[in-house]
Amino acid sequence: MKDMSPPLKELLTEGLNAKRRGDHRNAREKFQAALVEAQRMKDDQGEANALLELSAIAIQVDSDRITARRLLEKCLEIYTRTQFDLGRAYAMSNLGSLALDEGKYDNALQWLNRALVIFEREQDKYGMAMTLHQMGKVDKQRGDIVSAEKRWRQSLLIFEGLGDKFAMGQVLLSLAGVSFAHHKDLRQAKLLLNRALALFEELGLPHEAAKVRHNLAIIERREK
Repeated sequence: MKDMSPPLKELLTEGLNAKRRGDHRNAREKFQAALVEAQRMKDDQGEANALLELSAIAIQVDSDRITARRLLEKCLEIYTRTQFDLGRAYAMSNLGSLALDEGKYDNALQWLNRALVIFEREQDKYGMAMTLHQMGKVDKQRGDIVSAEKRWRQSLLIFEGLGDKFAMGQVLLSLAGVSFAHHKDLRQAKLLLNRALALFEELGLPHEAAKVRHNLAIIERREK
């Protein structure tokens, strides 16, 4: 965001900070304001960045796939036109996540693989870890648990190196789910869930922590 105007950069930064806190309402407002400012300034990259973040909220918060796809396709068109490959990779990774949600696993892997090639070339570790996590979800849906766990462990190692505690918690949840449902290893599932719980509590994310406690309660009932 180094070449953006200070007001636009500030709006995007505030939106990202609100997103990390789990304050999706404030994040949406900041990203929408950033979109308006970028369009006013005719800042293509700023517009694409705002569209990318708004698409994530449409998927994760609203479960609105139609809006998410429209925003992502517009975002990808801008990044492609301006030849910003890293932006293209993030848009493609999100399109892969959207296809995953829709059960279109071949399409999901096509998008995710294309994104991963760029992330690896650009040495964008966050993008690599995020994409590997999503690819592991595709593997799990296809019944390839070995590949899923391999990708998730790779993803977790990268997120640990980056110090991204929220992302670490999400990958730990994925690994715990496989330990519980596939391996029937309740002890390992509890260990992974407790690690995730500690991270979410440290970050002050009560909703995420509540989900983990719910899963822990299920395990405890199974143990009786």
